[in-house]
Amino acid sequence: MKMRRMRAKQVAAASVAALLLGTGAAAGARSSLVTATVPFNQSVKGLVAGKFYEKAKCTQVCRVTTAIFIRPAVAKKLGFKHVGKALYRIGSKTSKLSGGKAMTRVYVPVTREAKTRLAKATTQLQVIGQVAATSTSSPSRRGSAGWITALRP
Repeated sequence: MKMRRMRAKQVAAASVAALLLGTGAAAGARSSLVTATVPFNQSVKGLVAGKFYEKAKCTQVCRVTTAIFIRPAVAKKLGFKHVGKALYRIGSKTSKLSGGKAMTRVYVPVTREAKTRLAKATTQLQVIGQVAATSTSSPSRRGSAGWITALRP
């Protein structure tokens, strides 16, 4: 009986981790349509210059929309206008990816206001990414992924 409870807790923990990480690793789940990562060697200066990118891939041809956010407290500190309680979007990009095993670089531009405000950042900046994908061959097939990274100044 004790062993069964431990196994149930492990499966529950794996399911929660899969939901938080945007992967299809939960017990019995299909693999996710999209996978996305961000390299560690990026900076705020690169984000402002338009050189910030993520690496993404889809299991089949898909349309991917990436949105990048910062936390509301950070947005307020940097002087962004109309900041609410939700994450503050500083940029987005929609692109089409061919299916396969190769990761594709997706450059994500920031808004005009974000370029001016983020240029003043002198400390490390945490950026949150949300990736949503829709299969072009069967639009009912959708997937999502997410990432969090810290950019050096």
